[in-house]
Amino acid sequence: MHLLASEGAGDLARRAGVLQNSAVQDDTATAASATITVWQVSGAEAKVAVPTVIEPPVDVPPSHVALAGAISDAGAWPVKENGRFVAEVAGLEVARVVNGDPGSPDTPVFEVGVGQADRELTQMMHADAQNSAGLRRVVATVAKERTAGSHHPLARIARARWLRSVALAHPELVGAHQLDPLPLLRASDSVSNDDPVAAVGVSPDGTPLVVLFAGNADLDLAAEAADYRELHNPAAHVVVVSTPENAVFNQRGPALLTHARFETMPAPWLSP
Repeated sequence: MHLLASEGAGDLARRAGVLQNSAVQDDTATAASATITVWQVSGAEAKVAVPTVIEPPVDVPPSHVALAGAISDAGAWPVKENGRFVAEVAGLEVARVVNGDPGSPDTPVFEVGVGQADRELTQMMHADAQNSAGLRRVVATVAKERTAGSHHPLARIARARWLRSVALAHPELVGAHQLDPLPLLRASDSVSNDDPVAAVGVSPDGTPLVVLFAGNADLDLAAEAADYRELHNPAAHVVVVSTPENAVFNQRGPALLTHARFETMPAPWLSP
């Protein structure tokens, strides 16, 4: 296969390298291998693309770590994301930890709200928008709507993260003993982003795991899982998790990788 790309050719070349080095099983269970060459196209010229290196995530400032406990105490899950802590309720970001005002930049505070517009509006309307009381208020509000069978807009977004949140609380659902959330491969400020999300952990027998969660049908799962594994633990086994409704599409991803398997979890947004 020859793949020509004008943008992102380096990322495609890196991912192609992983796929062509993995055993692929065809319909007759005969091992096959793919030769994939990615070309960087510029105008009328093309040259073989050089694989790029995955950039590691930015860690949270040490001063922000102290507020992780307050997030848990409010009933939310503290997750490291894009160099900051965010508070999640059923996978949905309801607040983030940021530096304080210019007078006290080293004192972390909460920005409460779902999305930038909501955070700005909350800041104007509520005196508790930067403290634990404001966080508890928004956690309670979102938790009422982020439930199975809800038709509220808050129940229709960030479903990959919702699926992950269930597995973080119950890792046995995906054959894990313990799981911790991982930051996105590509930074995003959108709460409606439904890219696959990942967690790292171990199986009951101690095997390291990288678990990828998909909230919808996604044919790019093998490459996403390979990138997460390469970045966080190249020796880990991969588990790709999907809802049964999307299994027919998403179960193809693990078949393209070595030491990978597919699992399904019931969609927490659907009524039992």
